[in-house]
Amino acid sequence: MNDRQKRIVTVSKVLVVATGLALALPVVTLGTAMWSDHIVLLTPLAFGCGVIGGFVSIQQRLQGISDEELCLLSESWTSVFIIPLFGGIFALVLYVLFMTEILTIAIFPKFCLPPFIGLRDYDLVSYVRESYPESAPDMAKLMFWTFVAGFSERFVPQVIQSVSSQATSLTGTTVPTSTSGYTGRAVGVGAKRRSRPVRVKSLGKKRKMPPAA
Repeated sequence: MNDRQKRIVTVSKVLVVATGLALALPVVTLGTAMWSDHIVLLTPLAFGCGVIGGFVSIQQRLQGISDEELCLLSESWTSVFIIPLFGGIFALVLYVLFMTEILTIAIFPKFCLPPFIGLRDYDLVSYVRESYPESAPDMAKLMFWTFVAGFSERFVPQVIQSVSSQATSLTGTTVPTSTSGYTGRAVGVGAKRRSRPVRVKSLGKKRKMPPAA
């Protein structure tokens, strides 16, 4: 076994343990709801799925990364955990986007949203706790897409860029949409992936100005 193979084995062991720990978050969330008849907390569920997607993404790319990146991964655990952490954050951002109903394509989940008054401190917490997918397939879609948010690090940034572009065209203002400086990968992840543009719901229609008198 050469030095590269030893480093791959070392990183793979860490990924297996870390993925198992990350898997415990959604499992405990669902298990607690099943055995105690409590509502399922979607926030930790979405975050956990995103983290798992990040760990799986690293494992999938491990064989193709350069020796320099592999060396960094095997010697710095920060480089291993930073990517799944961002995956969890991206999953939460995508979860919020689903609740805004901006993404209305059939492949995305639909939510039942309770009335929101917003006059009391606990209204926001109640709103988040009582917002749920409309059906079992929508629940499965939520888990799948939050996993994708962690697995493909370019997916959520492209969704944000698409929404920003639509806001720019509708309002006539300049909204930063460039992802310059974001290379589509973190150190030790390998080559970036290309994703297809994501279509989003139109944010509104332009109003026609009345003719001048």
